[in-house]
Amino acid sequence: MLQKMEIDKRYFPSLSRVFSPIVLNDLIRRGRSNYLEEVVKNSGVGAMIDMSQHMRHFFDELYNFLTRCYCSEYVYKNALTEQVYLGKHFENSHMLTELRVASCKADVVILNGTSSVYEIKSDLDSFDRLDDQISAYTSFFDRINVITSLSQTERVQTRLSSDIGIMALAPDNSIKIIRQPQSNKSRVKPSIIFGSLRKNEYLHIIEENFGSIPDVPNTRIHQACSELFCELSPETAHDAMLGVLQRRGNTKQLKDFVNKAPLSLKACAASFSTNERRIGRFIDLLEQSAHSVIAHST
Repeated sequence: MLQKMEIDKRYFPSLSRVFSPIVLNDLIRRGRSNYLEEVVKNSGVGAMIDMSQHMRHFFDELYNFLTRCYCSEYVYKNALTEQVYLGKHFENSHMLTELRVASCKADVVILNGTSSVYEIKSDLDSFDRLDDQISAYTSFFDRINVITSLSQTERVQTRLSSDIGIMALAPDNSIKIIRQPQSNKSRVKPSIIFGSLRKNEYLHIIEENFGSIPDVPNTRIHQACSELFCELSPETAHDAMLGVLQRRGNTKQLKDFVNKAPLSLKACAASFSTNERRIGRFIDLLEQSAHSVIAHST
């Protein structure tokens, strides 16, 4: 087991970034990652753990180290994936990460009959943008939550109105509900929702609610659809958005993949595209030895 005292704390952020999409996409595309090799070598991790074990166990060991010593945003995302997304009504829910909402990116979004957003504020994060983030999410989601550490719950409570839910990640990596969120659906803003939709999504909504797509040149279709979308009531706009977002990558194949992924990679798996070849490559990679994948670092 990796110990905190064995690794220079300078490398903690770099080790956390091993779970980033950039590194994992590199592994899938090339079968190796220069970044991963460099971090494993420079941090000394390659000499501290058994590199003959499968990559799935390598990731698990590294993740367990992070949960004990460097509780980064990824640790929070993974806990939410495991305990909220997989733990509650998994078959009827869908999860998105890094969804653009106005000028913000929502950390974790779970769609399950309604929309719930989870903004992560770990001990490593600044609270500087929290007010702007909550304002953006109030324009888009039904239920808004902030998840933080147990030590910061009082600080969060003083910053948030009573309708915002508060959760805490405990030292044992379990999620505690401090306060349940209240419904915000009647206050969402159709204009903000429209800005996050893809063209095929807003065209579907317009045709479904107005009977047809505006007969205008292609250069004006976005503006014409935006004007119509903003005529919808907040509740109708929200529910229409919910319907189309639930179709993004929501396949049985992806859900099976998330279920089978190692505990350390649940959040990564949930954010995957549904490309069958990519999923297959990643599964194959996890069964290879860490030494064969990270050969140049040891």
